[in-house]
Amino acid sequence: WDRTFILQIDARKDWNSSLPPSNNSYFFPGASLVYNFTEHLDIPALKNGKLSVSWADVGGGPNIALQNRYFADNSYSVQPVYEGATIIGVFPPNSLFLGDIKPFRKREFEFGLNAGWFPQNRLETEIVYYTNNVYDQIIPLNINPATGYGVANINSGNVKNWGFEISVKGAPVIARNYRWNLTLTAARQFSKVLELYQGINEQLVDGIN
Repeated sequence: WDRTFILQIDARKDWNSSLPPSNNSYFFPGASLVYNFTEHLDIPALKNGKLSVSWADVGGGPNIALQNRYFADNSYSVQPVYEGATIIGVFPPNSLFLGDIKPFRKREFEFGLNAGWFPQNRLETEIVYYTNNVYDQIIPLNINPATGYGVANINSGNVKNWGFEISVKGAPVIARNYRWNLTLTAARQFSKVLELYQGINEQLVDGIN
């Protein structure tokens, strides 16, 4: 609008066959607003400058890293009872889906500043701050092997992430058919677990015994 404001609104709906029918669809809303402040401010050497704010809410199904990511896959496997054995056994699926698994969700806000300096944008700077919450994550929970399963896949947790990204790009050499850019980036992220599944006080993400 008037070369000053740009508003973008997004909407998307996905269906995921790896989730139970009652929860196999999820809606992705999002919106962003960009303000070109150089239309109102005259700053020496600044050729273009933009402030932006955006929000999005996305989701997804079980990660492919899960041993069995399909809720309806109850097939049995035939394999040696241990590595190198000649005795063949029949084994049930190792993963159990508890209840109606919901898609995981991620809700994020982002604020940014982008500026181009000097003719031909010889220097460009960008600063971004973001914060998001990832909740209803689908994770494997170790259970008693006597149940016939090794893990139960559940919706668990609410993890908050926040941080910033800084980028500086300069062009020390600009010719008619040649431009040499140098880019320096830095980023820092912080995370905090806000909530786990009821009755669970800790969750192993990865490790080796």
